[in-house]
Amino acid sequence: MIAGSETGAIIAASLAVKNKDPKIDRKNAHWADKSLKFFKDYSDELYRDAFMSGAVRFFFTIFFTVLGGYLGFKLIDYFTTI
Repeated sequence: MIAGSETGAIIAASLAVKNKDPKIDRKNAHWADKSLKFFKDYSDELYRDAFMSGAVRFFFTIFFTVLGGYLGFKLIDYFTTI
């Protein structure tokens, strides 16, 4: 059994590829070093950094702060008003 999560899953999936070459006497097609090399070569394409500009981040911060404050105010007003 081969298992992993995130990075380990990519390496585990490459190790689980079945060998189709009759000249090679093993069940899997790849060794761990080949799987690790594949991951290192393609990790930039597999995991891209999400970039959000400062202006967009500022907008969302203000938006959610105001929205949270408003909802908090309404909840307090609802539960404290008779």
